[in-house]
Amino acid sequence: MTKDTASPILTLCATELQARMLRAQYQREQAAANRSAWESPPILSLSRWVRQQWLQSWPEEELISRSKERWLWQELIRADVCHSRLLAPDALADQLMRVWRTCQQWLLDPFAEPRWTDEQELYARLHRTFGEELARRHWITDAQLAQIVLQRLVGGSDPAPERIRSWGFRTANLNRIERSLLQALGIDAGFDQLNPTPSAPTCRYESPAAMWAGLAAQIHTALEQHAEARVIVAVPQLSQHIDLIDVHWTPQFAPQVLDAEAGDEELLPWAIEHPLPLGSYPVVGALVDLCALAPQGMDFLCLSNVLRQPLFYRPEERIDVARAEQKLREWGLRFDAKDLHAALDDSANDALKLRLTRLTACVEQEPRTASGSDWVAHWQQRWQALPLADANAHWGIREDLQQALAGFVSLADEMGVLTRHGALATLRSVLQDHLHSPRVAHDVRIVICDSTQAANLPCTHLYAVNLDARHYPAPRPTIPWLNPELLLVADHPQATPHHWLTRQRQLLAALSCSPQTAGLMFAEQDESGTPQSHTPLLDLGWAATSSQSQGPEAETLALQWPESDPVPPMSPARLSQQKGGSSLVRRQSASPFAAFLYHRLGGQELPSVPVGLSPARQGEWVHAVLASFWSQWRHSRALAEMSDEDLIHHVQRLIEHTRGRYLPLTRYGAALQALEADRVLRLCTRWLQHERKRIEPFEVLHCEAPFRTERVGLPLKLRLDRLDCVHTEFGKRYLVIDYKTGQADMNGWRGEVLREPQLPLYATSPAREALDVASIDGICFARVHEFQPALLAATNWCRKLTEDSPSDKEWKYIWDEELQQWERQLDAVIQQYRDGEIRHRLQTDLNRDFGLRAAAFLVDAQDTDDEDLSA
Repeated sequence: MTKDTASPILTLCATELQARMLRAQYQREQAAANRSAWESPPILSLSRWVRQQWLQSWPEEELISRSKERWLWQELIRADVCHSRLLAPDALADQLMRVWRTCQQWLLDPFAEPRWTDEQELYARLHRTFGEELARRHWITDAQLAQIVLQRLVGGSDPAPERIRSWGFRTANLNRIERSLLQALGIDAGFDQLNPTPSAPTCRYESPAAMWAGLAAQIHTALEQHAEARVIVAVPQLSQHIDLIDVHWTPQFAPQVLDAEAGDEELLPWAIEHPLPLGSYPVVGALVDLCALAPQGMDFLCLSNVLRQPLFYRPEERIDVARAEQKLREWGLRFDAKDLHAALDDSANDALKLRLTRLTACVEQEPRTASGSDWVAHWQQRWQALPLADANAHWGIREDLQQALAGFVSLADEMGVLTRHGALATLRSVLQDHLHSPRVAHDVRIVICDSTQAANLPCTHLYAVNLDARHYPAPRPTIPWLNPELLLVADHPQATPHHWLTRQRQLLAALSCSPQTAGLMFAEQDESGTPQSHTPLLDLGWAATSSQSQGPEAETLALQWPESDPVPPMSPARLSQQKGGSSLVRRQSASPFAAFLYHRLGGQELPSVPVGLSPARQGEWVHAVLASFWSQWRHSRALAEMSDEDLIHHVQRLIEHTRGRYLPLTRYGAALQALEADRVLRLCTRWLQHERKRIEPFEVLHCEAPFRTERVGLPLKLRLDRLDCVHTEFGKRYLVIDYKTGQADMNGWRGEVLREPQLPLYATSPAREALDVASIDGICFARVHEFQPALLAATNWCRKLTEDSPSDKEWKYIWDEELQQWERQLDAVIQQYRDGEIRHRLQTDLNRDFGLRAAAFLVDAQDTDDEDLSA
């Protein structure tokens, strides 16, 4: 027996997608034949085979990445005499890169006369300079590989494969160099013999939703009836419809994904063949966020991106980092790397603390400037310090990321030493140039791809959708950098509108006339309800298919809300209490789910980071300044004798003394410091000027005075903002004052529910004796406002503290009764707390009254013994 030594048949495919699907089909066939081992045949796309042939020659040139190619174009543009006249030179580099590829693929000579415009003259000059620079540096672009391999085939230095066949090539998709290559390999390129009679049924639907639902029903039937069914869905301009596909198909084909953890793409029975830039994937974005951390002077967003990224943390750790992120919102505008660890609570996970400590140490060792390889080594140290929680799930992306990093190092070597900002900008540019298609580990029977890729893919069913006049054919791209006569001579599809439409008609005919085609579809209306017609490239009898006539399959596949958990209609009482006007209508129009969250569930967004000090910190600073002022001057007589100039001088001195506590220069710039200090100066000065209007003289006995008390067996720690001794005609009276830089409402002291219990708690506390006060004679909200300052008081000796103070009740006649009522109410409330009463009062707005937003409920409840420091 003689061994067959014949070389295997090389199969060349038009696209990488075709090659991959043919390889997968071959594997399925071998497995179905019960073979335990087999040799994989060489099935390659033409572009990949060209690259392999070039590499086998051990070339001396360096094949540069697209990022490196763009950088070289940018350098040449900056050096050109026309640079100062260009509006966007960096964006121009991308256009010139595409034109360079067009010239290489279609064998165009941009130096051919005439060159009619300045743009054509500029490109011809840059084209020559670019080619010369490539030769000088011993570089080569991927667009040049096909010409080199073709020259070797024609010259006989590289023999053509002995056994070769083609798959999926169509003249409409081939450029001139590809046609010449196929001819040199002995492959006949005249394979556009199409069946003139369309074999595909054509259907129109009322709306895109009905179209996608109808398509899902047909595919579902095909997959159930044929165990070996393979479906291709051709979508023109696929990038515009990826989200729409997920919305309409996930509930029907893979409802389990709706309840699964993020990242479970392996549960989907379809694959979308649309490679995206590496930088657009959440995993890569998370790693880049780690690279963006700086030792000092970061803004809040840098830390927030790292703390709110679930890919870095295990589920039990996410509550700790959520608390830390919320805490950082109140810290300021500038942050250091050590704040990552400092913001964690003491009760946080020890392993989490260790990882963030290591990350902080790594960030603090960041070099000021470094080469590309040193930057990559430093970034990898960060990624090891805070690794992905499930790195194995992202191994495909990590492989492509390593290739992108190699391209970054090659490009950075040409740029020299880089700062951190230059290195990050270059890294992001490189990541945008490297495309990634997720590798699907399970058997996918539905493949969604662009219309230009769909023809001749191995499948049993092919559906072409969105064949409306808006999406198909695509608008003709223009090339203003080349003489149109060059494109016309080369028979380029973009030469004229006629050439472009002819190419689109050929592509569509390949879909509609292919034997495996199952259907052509379009919707009579777009998502907004605007009428649209089918593509004019096909003169077909479109059969009407309404959403009501899709068959029983469509009904079984339609997404239904679980019967056990319905959302009830709004009752008349609920409707009468509904809040929201135009915002409700706007959210309902954009997303009913968003309207449900905001207006029925009462959800709120996370608070935005304040531009300057937060309102709480502003109030604390005002408290500190006023406390320092009255601790020094004490008596109203000193305030009355003080001129406005002296008053401003003293307040400014106190502000400077406390500035470092509330506005550290490491977190706030000089401009913001000046603005915030000026705001506090105006508030405090205006308030002290208002206090000059007090009718009776007074003396400030205590400022920020802490004391302890006990009610119904519950120990309490309290702090008075201020306690005054007022010299009235009835003798000395003691007044408790609470500063309010926000809203102040006396109505909270009355009624069945004590909405403002703080001052009544002070007034009825027996611990007042520790402050040498026998009884409290009045309580007062001091509304510290620049334009509407006011003293809102309830006392047993007067109705108003100033002539212009608002008052609506003669408290002095009912003071004793109110004290007794407050005693009963406070005791009852504290007793309920002790008894474990947790029912929520419907009239209380958690967000308005307590700042509890939807995200805040993720924080575990803890027993705390905080001091009363309300502002």
